[in-house]
Formats: sequence, C-alpha cells, structure tokens
Amino acid sequence: MKMKTKNNEQKTVFAARVVNSQDDWLSAEELYELIDKRSVRTTVEKFSSNLSDAFKKGMVNKCRGLDKSGRGRILYAKIADTWGNKLSPSITPFAHVDKPFVQTEQKVKRTNQHQLPAVLDVPLGRLLEYVTDVSEDDLMSVLRDLIYSTPTRELRERYPALEDTLFDIVGGDE
Repeated sequence: MKMKTKNNEQKTVFAARVVNSQDDWLSAEELYELIDKRSVRTTVEKFSSNLSDAFKKGMVNKCRGLDKSGRGRILYAKIADTWGNKLSPSITPFAHVDKPFVQTEQKVKRTNQHQLPAVLDVPLGRLLEYVTDVSEDDLMSVLRDLIYSTPTRELRERYPALEDTLFDIVGGDE
C-alpha cells in the first residue's frame, strides 16, 4: 500500500515517516516509489531534497552506498535506538560509554554502507571531551584566552601554526 500524507503534514516530516516505515537502506528513488503520487504532489528531486532536510533535522540516517540495483546512491534508513544495530551508521563506536557522545552529521564517504564510523569521523572537540574530560566551555575559554590575551609574538613562538590557521578560517590577510 502506498503512503499518503496526513492532514497538514509537512513534506519533510512525511519523507521521514516514509523512511522510518522501512527496515532497510533505500535510495530516494526507491522511497519515492512507496508514496501515493496523488496525495503527494512532488518529483523525485523534491522528495530527495525533503529526505536531505529530514537528515539535517536528525529524523533519519543517511549514508552513501549501493541501492538494490547496485548503483551508487545516497541511502536513507530509520534512526536506530540501540547500539550495534546495523541501521545506525551515525552512532559512534563510543556510544556504549555512559556519557552521551556524538551523532555525526557530516558527510562520510564509505565503500561499505554498514561500516561504523572511524575515530576520524568524530569531530575533534568531541574526542577531546571524551579523552581529556574537558568540556566545550573549558576548551573555548582556553582558546579565547590564547587568541585575545596572548601577544602575537608569544603565540608565534609557542604555537606557530595557530595564527596561520586562524587567518585561513576567517579569510583575512596578515
């Protein structure tokens, strides 16, 4: 049975509902075939955009992989709520630790769609927080003090790459 939108249901919410009704990784084209085209006036391109928005809002999982025809596609799956479930590539290997860790949102290229993220897929701040038990506020305070309170000469001597990195980030010239 094809899926229909509910009264006043946003297209992003509907796209997430379609994904969450399935127990497998599916491409936008495969998911598009599951909807009733009479109740949802959309194209596969617009539906794909709704799926991407649903991913950005944390409503579905997303990864690159092969669809059922063997073509490389972006695949979507429901959010899994348990550690180790093969449908949860956004849960890091550290998720079993008692403190909350990371749900990555950046695009990660993988050849195996069921492969769990590597340490390099986790943002550096989250790793520092886990390894050193330093909070984001503490880390930002240290960086703020370094940047705003330390003379440039001392920064260049102690942290030679910091000044160049900061100018690269903000796009300014020396």
